[in-house]
Amino acid sequence: MDIINNDVKNKYPKILTPHFIKALVKKELLFEEYNPRVKRPTPPKRPIIKETANSELVVFLGFGFLALIAQFFLLFFISIFIGNNTIHPIVRTIVIAISVLIGAALAWSVRKNGEQEAVENQRHYEEKYKKYVDELNHYSLTKKEFQSPSSIIYKKRQMLKTMLSTIKKAILEQAEILDDNTVRRGLSEDFFYRYLKKYSQFQVYKSLKYKFYYPDLVLIKNNLVIDLEIDEPYSYEEKKPVHSDGQDEKRDNFLLNEGFVVIRFSEEQIIENPEICLEIINSVIDTYLNLTEMPINSKFKKVQKDVFQIENTFNLAYNNSRVSTALQIEKLIKKFDL
Repeated sequence: MDIINNDVKNKYPKILTPHFIKALVKKELLFEEYNPRVKRPTPPKRPIIKETANSELVVFLGFGFLALIAQFFLLFFISIFIGNNTIHPIVRTIVIAISVLIGAALAWSVRKNGEQEAVENQRHYEEKYKKYVDELNHYSLTKKEFQSPSSIIYKKRQMLKTMLSTIKKAILEQAEILDDNTVRRGLSEDFFYRYLKKYSQFQVYKSLKYKFYYPDLVLIKNNLVIDLEIDEPYSYEEKKPVHSDGQDEKRDNFLLNEGFVVIRFSEEQIIENPEICLEIINSVIDTYLNLTEMPINSKFKKVQKDVFQIENTFNLAYNNSRVSTALQIEKLIKKFDL
C-alpha cells in the first residue's frame, strides 16, 4: 500500500504522511545539481584543412611575384656595377632562372611545412578526440548510475535522514514537556503509553504540548516524530461526538505541515489488538524510513475499522457503548503486566 502518496483517511488506522516526505518522494534529482564537479566533456575542434590546389597556387604566385621584384632589383644593381645599361641576354636568363628556382624552392618549403603542420594538427586532434570519447563514456556511465532507481532511492534516504534530524530538533525545541498530572488522559491512552514503554523501542511522550495542541502520545524512532492519536467515538462524560466528520482535519494538517507523521487508531483497535497496533506502527516507520510501499497483511486487514460517522457516534453514545472500557483496560494491564 502506497501510504506515502495516498493518505489512509477512510479507515482506522488513519495514516497521514507529512508534507516534506511527500515532496521528497516526488522530487526529481538532477545529475548536474548533485554532481557539480562532473561536467559533460566538450568535443575538441577539428583542425582546419586548407584546399591544397588553391593554397599551392596562392603560394606559387606570391613567391613568383617576389622573385620578379628580386629579379628587377638584381638586374638593376648588376647594370650599375658593370656600368652598362645593356645586360647580356645570357646573364639576364641566368638571373631569371635563379629567381624562378628560388621562388619554387620557397613555395615547396612552405607547402612541406604546411603538410607537416597539418599532419601534426591531425595527430593532436585524434589524441584529444580519443580522450574526449573516454571522458564522455565515463560521464555517461556515471550519469546512468546516478539515475538508476537504486541510486535515486539511496540518495533520497540519505536526504531523509538529514531532514528528519533537523525536523525532530525543531519540534523538540518548540515543544513543552508537561508534568503528567497536568494533562488529562483517557484510560486507553494511559494503557497504550505503558504498553509502548514496555514493549517498544520508541521514545514515548504522553504529556507533550506542541504549540496549540496536546497530542495523545508522541513517538520518536530514528528521528521520525509521530503524533499517535487514540480516537474515542464520543466523550465519556458529555456523550458528544469528538472524532467524526472532519473534526480533526485542521489539527492534522497543522501537525503534518510541522513535520509530524499522524497515525490515528480507534480506541476499540487499541483495546482489542494492542500487539497488532504496535506492529502496524513499526511497519509504518519502516515504510517511511525506506521510502517504500507498506505491506498489507491479514493482521492489518483484521483490525481495520470504519471511521466514525456522526449519526453512528450518537447511537453509540446513546447506548453507552464505552461503559465497559475501564474493565477491559484493567484486564489488559494485568495481561501485559503493566
